[in-house]
Amino acid sequence: IGFFASSTNLVSSLLPASGAGQSQAMATGSLATTRGDFPGNAIFVTTATVRESAPRSRLEAIGTGKAAQSVQVTADFGGTVEKLQAQPNMLVARGDPIVTFERRTQLILLDSANAELEKQVATFDRLDALVRQNSTAVSQAQLDEARAALAVATSQVAEAQYEYERRVIRAPFSGEINLNDLTIGTYVPQCAEIVTLV
Repeated sequence: IGFFASSTNLVSSLLPASGAGQSQAMATGSLATTRGDFPGNAIFVTTATVRESAPRSRLEAIGTGKAAQSVQVTADFGGTVEKLQAQPNMLVARGDPIVTFERRTQLILLDSANAELEKQVATFDRLDALVRQNSTAVSQAQLDEARAALAVATSQVAEAQYEYERRVIRAPFSGEINLNDLTIGTYVPQCAEIVTLV
């Protein structure tokens, strides 16, 4: 490096000032090449070339790791697996479907609820139109009864829709799937573990 060109002066400056003659001799003499050529009180300096390198961003260690969050996904119903939307070690986002259970019964109930809703909508609209026309054929009590029936039909559709959609198990948060040997056609009991999400 830069200062090594004047290494003679460096050695001279590092020697203790034991006498003017000795200092002068070291300053003007040739640079020694072996340890034995220097006085016993000389200080030896080791130099190295400075090189540019990228900092280490990876740290290797031995230990036990633990996920920041982990959950065993279960369902409060029993059913047969109809579709697997996730695979082991697959990364999923919150809300992504993981497993779909058989839901033909729920679909039938949903269709029935929608049919009843359509019927109640038609009945209410017909009675409401007669009341607006000041028809004596329909009383206010009949219209109120039709309105109540329409509200019940609407709530039944919402309930049937909920039961249908909840047969699809979705990721509660983003993470990695650890699928527990599920296959299509497997029956999963109520509250049994479906997958582990970490």
